[in-house]
Amino acid sequence: MAWAGTCTFGTDSAAYLRMAELIREGSWHAAMKSYYHPGYPTATALMSYVTGDIETAGFLVSILFGSLAALPLYLLARDFFGRPAALVAVVLYALHWQLVDIQVDVMNEGLYFAALFSAIWMGHRFLESNRLAWSLGAGVAASVAYLTRNEGLIAICGLVCWYLVEAIRRRDRSSGDIFLGALFAVGAFLIVAMPFLVWVRGEMGRWTTTAKGSGQAFMRAAAGEALTHRWPLTGKALMSLAQAHRFVLLIPLAAGLAWAWREQKWKRLYLLSWPVAYLAGVFYSMHGIGYVSYRYLLPPFALLLPFTAWGLVQLVERYAARSKPHWLAGATLVLGLVVGFKVFDVHRWEDLPLVRAGEWIRANSPKRAEILTTRDKVAWHARGNLRLAPEKIADAVSADFVVFTERDAKKPEWPFMPELDTDKRFERVGDDFTRGMKGQRPVRVYRVIKPQKTN
Repeated sequence: MAWAGTCTFGTDSAAYLRMAELIREGSWHAAMKSYYHPGYPTATALMSYVTGDIETAGFLVSILFGSLAALPLYLLARDFFGRPAALVAVVLYALHWQLVDIQVDVMNEGLYFAALFSAIWMGHRFLESNRLAWSLGAGVAASVAYLTRNEGLIAICGLVCWYLVEAIRRRDRSSGDIFLGALFAVGAFLIVAMPFLVWVRGEMGRWTTTAKGSGQAFMRAAAGEALTHRWPLTGKALMSLAQAHRFVLLIPLAAGLAWAWREQKWKRLYLLSWPVAYLAGVFYSMHGIGYVSYRYLLPPFALLLPFTAWGLVQLVERYAARSKPHWLAGATLVLGLVVGFKVFDVHRWEDLPLVRAGEWIRANSPKRAEILTTRDKVAWHARGNLRLAPEKIADAVSADFVVFTERDAKKPEWPFMPELDTDKRFERVGDDFTRGMKGQRPVRVYRVIKPQKTN
């Protein structure tokens, strides 16, 4: 239903689609040069054989795996807190508008969540049963999480840490099985991830985990590079985390964290360690990256949902006089509506002028256009080539079209933006592509005037 109300895809999506397009053609090296991790574009390319086109495949991969991620999340909540809490956690996950928004988009979160949650749950199952098959599966799932996003490294790192800690804590015959399980997990991870790691080494000239700029900043921060604390960035991250909880979910979360330790303390520490480590990594590394997005905080938010659900269950148990199942169902429904009412609205309607601008370029360009734009979806809809961001106006002359929104013009990402209206090498297209619809963001399109060739 949310997909039906989605007008177009979001930020970064065009890069994933172009990667998937190149992967389907067999141009792996060209696809990887975008430096995004290949997991999601590869899944999109494979899905396109079913759907017949890349864009629909991108949406379906997100929806499919975003939905499947609810299963390991349910199993985690059930194993640690019981079935009622598991059902509450899944309902909140399924209705949360920020989670739904990114999982009905051409984004990698759906696949990432499914792989990360699966790795954590299978790691827990291995520690409970000592069956090596669970550890092997956890290693494979951890590699998929890493191949989808660089921060997916937390899966294999966290699993190995927990295996070693648990082996040392037990000090019995099962400790050897756990050490062996750690080897199985790492081996499975390396077998699946090694082709990508070798490619990254070839690009960077050294062994590292990613070639992406933000990932490199993260790795430098993780390696201990001196960072300057920025209070505005910390404040923004804390506010984004509170907003993910819609503020009201902070109450059952606090209750769940407080009451979780009355039994099974060590076991529940395993579950809590994942969102805590994830948040610590985000809050530390964002000062090296210089930026934080609410998307970085959604994985730990989702991993805290079992505690939030447990808190709600306990509040109902303690304070509802009677008909406790009915009170729990009612409270879950109310909270679901609070966190999910935006799901029923249209998504990215304001970006439709970008789609129209891209389609106009495609219709008015005799060849595959070279496009310089602040919004990469324009290049995708124009079926053009996205150019690198320019440093000066002379760099823009080699493109065929320059495209950006009025919002971008008010806070120029490129210093030369105001010059385009006076420079005779650029001709502004009269249409703003909103079709007079209020709420849609006007778009500027400039055609680059090429000098006439002389014989």
